[in-house]
Amino acid sequence: MKLSRILAIATYSVLLLELSGCGWLIGEDGIINDRREEYRDAKVVEPLQLPEGADSRTIRELYHIPGAGQTLVFESDEFSVPRPEMPATSAPKELKAYKSDNEYWIVLEGNPGEVWGRVRRFWEVNDIELESEIPFRGLMETAWLKRNNEGYISRDKFQVIVEYGLQKGVSEVHIKHLGYDYETQEVPADKLDWSQAEAGDKLALAMTQELSSFLIQTETDAAPASLLAQKFIGQPKSSLNVNSSNEWVIDMNLSYGRAWNAMGKAIDAAGFELKDKDRDSGLYYLVVTSGEKEAEEGGFFSFLSFGNSDDDSTSHSVTIKVTSDANEGAEKVQALIFEHEENFTAPLRKDLFTRIKNQLI
Repeated sequence: MKLSRILAIATYSVLLLELSGCGWLIGEDGIINDRREEYRDAKVVEPLQLPEGADSRTIRELYHIPGAGQTLVFESDEFSVPRPEMPATSAPKELKAYKSDNEYWIVLEGNPGEVWGRVRRFWEVNDIELESEIPFRGLMETAWLKRNNEGYISRDKFQVIVEYGLQKGVSEVHIKHLGYDYETQEVPADKLDWSQAEAGDKLALAMTQELSSFLIQTETDAAPASLLAQKFIGQPKSSLNVNSSNEWVIDMNLSYGRAWNAMGKAIDAAGFELKDKDRDSGLYYLVVTSGEKEAEEGGFFSFLSFGNSDDDSTSHSVTIKVTSDANEGAEKVQALIFEHEENFTAPLRKDLFTRIKNQLI
């Protein structure tokens, strides 16, 4: 069962890390109870009946059971056991897990206010108490949890951050972890320094993987949305703007490492030819193709053709520079066109950055 969870993430996302069999996270002494065998003791009861007119949208099965209530009929005495059909839900199509340097996070469709309830449901199902919640800021913290790892007893706490992704209608979920020896005096929540949480922390990564599995296996609307979370404060992490030199730029509220990787993936996804790159200098060297096409109302307009147009086309050498500016502890990253040929016009530069910006993840 544990292996199937990991394979599910590998199929629908980037596999975070092979952490199967982590007894220090799941099991009798772990943080999450292992409930894989509880179905053996489950009793069949009549479905819950709600009063007439009551809203039943969130009163539903948390996990989809394929084939429930069906009867198999065999046409002869000889048969082979059919392969099980995968349940069809919307979740696997809308969730991916990503890694950039030592950063790990989950990306899924929906605004933070919609995603909040789904993430919160994960802790409820696993009987993990939330000590504090700030829905409109996308923050939740667990209570201190006792964990036994081969005789070493520790005290652990997790912080979850639900925030806007790089695109509209997309959210990101990040998990941080702090842990101490159990004999260490418990630190009050308002005294904790979450900046001490290590990037790539194994327990945070394992919990991220468990949350990914839960979100994949549960229905999108299995948890109610929070009214407070609907008033979420924040904006998507990327935007297309014009700088003081009247040039198009892409602003990103990301670490430099993640922004650099995101730009490279977006350039490739947008279909542009990457000739070379230099991370130390923050430079991407592209070759892009433009052409002209007649508009319906008459006249011609320029466009980027990805080199596949039958029209007369022109190749341009373009250099994109990714720069970082840390201001009051918040890192801001900007991508701009560092060099271009004279005939690579402002509309073409906007078209280039619009297409790249739309592919950012």
